[in-house]
Amino acid sequence: PAIETAGILATMFPDVLEKTYGRDFAEKAKEIFWLQPVVYDALTLARIGLRTGVTAMHDATEYGVWGALHDIADASGVGLRIYEDKLFIREDVEKVVKAFSKFTGIPVDPYAAISEGTLIATVRPEKAESAVELLRSKGIDAAIIGEVTKEERVVLVKKNGEEEEIPVPEQDPFWLLFFKTLEILRKRSEEK
Repeated sequence: PAIETAGILATMFPDVLEKTYGRDFAEKAKEIFWLQPVVYDALTLARIGLRTGVTAMHDATEYGVWGALHDIADASGVGLRIYEDKLFIREDVEKVVKAFSKFTGIPVDPYAAISEGTLIATVRPEKAESAVELLRSKGIDAAIIGEVTKEERVVLVKKNGEEEEIPVPEQDPFWLLFFKTLEILRKRSEEK
């Protein structure tokens, strides 16, 4: 999640990251920007079979992973059960999001933030493990994070076993972070 969020913020405002994590991290974080295209990921996944293996694919753009899960469920007429303990985030992406959240004072759910570069796919159960193995063999981070259900809702199974509905995000936090960062930096610039 939040690959696009982290990539854009790291590229546009490296000074924020440099002050938090140092110059080396700030420079490396700019490379996140280039992780956004998922064409290679999708073409790789398609090799296990379209419709006979992969039943849906979606690049998690606006409203991030949560939005993409709802898009897939709505378009397919199914529900999704997502397991919190199976979700993952790149360490560098998480650090960028946390730095900008702290800098702006805006709490951010990275799973609701623009996430171009994150491919969400539904795969038939009998091909799911081989799909993950294929993606990983090509250096693509992948995991089985849930399952398709007949009940038309998107649910998060918490680590304690409780279920809660994942709402469609009302606002993408990327834009709040972006414009608040601009505002803070502009004010600082005017004070000099």
